[in-house]
Amino acid sequence: MNIHTPSSKKQDKYKTINLHGVLEGSGNADRLPTVLLVAHYDAMSGIPGLSYGADSNGSGAVALLELMRIFQRLFSSSNKPEYNIAFLLSGSAKLNYFGTKKWLEEMRESSKFPYLNQVESVICLDSIASQSSNLYIHISKPPKEGSANHQLIQHLKEAATEFGSSAEHIHKKIALAHSKLAWEHEQFAMSKMAGMTISSLENHKAPIRTSALDTRSSVTSQVLTQNIHVIGEAVARYIFSLSSNDSAKQVTVLDADLAVQRSMVKAWLDLLTSEPRAAQLLKPTSSLLISMEQAFQRYLQSVSRTTYTCDTRDPEFVLYDPVLDTMHVYSVKPAVFDLFLAVVIGAYLGVVYLLSLAYPSLASKIMNKTKKA
Repeated sequence: MNIHTPSSKKQDKYKTINLHGVLEGSGNADRLPTVLLVAHYDAMSGIPGLSYGADSNGSGAVALLELMRIFQRLFSSSNKPEYNIAFLLSGSAKLNYFGTKKWLEEMRESSKFPYLNQVESVICLDSIASQSSNLYIHISKPPKEGSANHQLIQHLKEAATEFGSSAEHIHKKIALAHSKLAWEHEQFAMSKMAGMTISSLENHKAPIRTSALDTRSSVTSQVLTQNIHVIGEAVARYIFSLSSNDSAKQVTVLDADLAVQRSMVKAWLDLLTSEPRAAQLLKPTSSLLISMEQAFQRYLQSVSRTTYTCDTRDPEFVLYDPVLDTMHVYSVKPAVFDLFLAVVIGAYLGVVYLLSLAYPSLASKIMNKTKKA
């Protein structure tokens, strides 16, 4: 085996790209309550060039893009809710949710996103396409009864039950002593914004989140489609203020033209897993980023692309090149041949050694016979 790798080189011009947009409800949009849906699109593994992240977090990005399409149709109808739904697609999330952190800092200091102060709940989507259709709702603080988070959790549990799966919430405090956050909603919680992360994974330490084996073949569009339906249905019931009673359970908002399209889910999933999405590989001109930005512009209002870089003096992280290299593996004869050759050589040397020991007596006998003759 032979590997020729050039010396590591620091990436000085790495940029993180975020996309955000909104669907404005009926009334004065700047004053309407808002639900913020968030997903990140980058992936991570020990091998950057093999970081396809089909489940983590290709599935979350696909869900966000499909929910954009569905709610755009819903908001285009005459029965528009008195709620805004905002969408954020963040980058560099595998690097301690760097893109989300920078986005929050900028939006709080500027007026680029006037809906931020009206956000009632932040719903982050992360790894929702595992083989099981069960969903876990991760929260940092138990919600008060009647709060937005409490109602959304109830809607999620009801919708999951109705569609043949289940949903349960898991409370985990933010580990402030650790340098790395567990889930994306924790960045918002640290900014005193109520939120949750919806995932098929029960624990943030699940190996699949940073595995090179998280490929397209490891997820199914059927499970992902069902989970998107559950999440979308719960959000729709919340923004239309459908109460959690027996009659409301018979209402399905996302049906007919508003249903989740499995063909769209599959198409987006195929696109997102067509190339590795390690943070250092995603350039601002990436065709994948351009495709997702075009979807934002097609379905949403007030779409914006924001770009962030690390602090030059005290960077949050440092990335290095190269991320790909060629390994040369040479075929050799099997070990059995080496063993056989060793035996033959050993036998040959043994014969030579025995002959050398017997040589004096043998030579003497030959000399005696020669003299007699």
